[in-house]
Amino acid sequence: MSLFLIVIIGIIFVSFSTSEIWAQNSVTSQYGELNTDQAAYSLERHETVHVKISGVGQDTNLRERVSLIITLPDSTKSNHSIFSTNDGYFELLFPISYDSLGTYKVFASVSGKILGEIYFTVEEKTFEINEVIVNIEENESQVDTEARAAEEARKLEEARKLEEARKLEEARKLEEARKLEEARAAEEARKLEEARAAEEARKLEEARMNTITFIGQ
Repeated sequence: MSLFLIVIIGIIFVSFSTSEIWAQNSVTSQYGELNTDQAAYSLERHETVHVKISGVGQDTNLRERVSLIITLPDSTKSNHSIFSTNDGYFELLFPISYDSLGTYKVFASVSGKILGEIYFTVEEKTFEINEVIVNIEENESQVDTEARAAEEARKLEEARKLEEARKLEEARKLEEARKLEEARAAEEARKLEEARAAEEARKLEEARMNTITFIGQ
């Protein structure tokens, strides 16, 4: 087992040993209900999600102003003012990110009447050991696949270069053979021309000698 895998498993065991903060994410009062869609949210690094904060006030057949005060883990507050529907329903999508882990508190009132307060937590997402091992194996498999693909590409490139070199060498040899053949043909033509000229010269000399012999007679 690789050192990296042992370190990952150790981190997971530490994560499992920490206690989770209990959070009540729903409350009901005489003036209505208030809740979030989850009590806890697990986020990965750089991940952002939206918490749905919703509730129902009294059915007055009127749209009422809903005041929401969200206290963040660093104790800063985020104030929101929205309107309910005629039947009292209201909803707010509140963004949370990995950079703000901890417990959040939501206080709500409708037209000055307190609905109550609820809590939810945002924590770092942990993975099961088997899931981590599978992910590591998948990553290693991907690395092996990429390495094989790179090696195949390198071999193909080498084969292409060798084929190009072979063709260039073949073309060079053909060109040399063509030039040698041209030189041989030119030499042969020169020799034939010399032989023809020598034959003509011989015949002329023979004719001259015959003429001299004839005149002497």
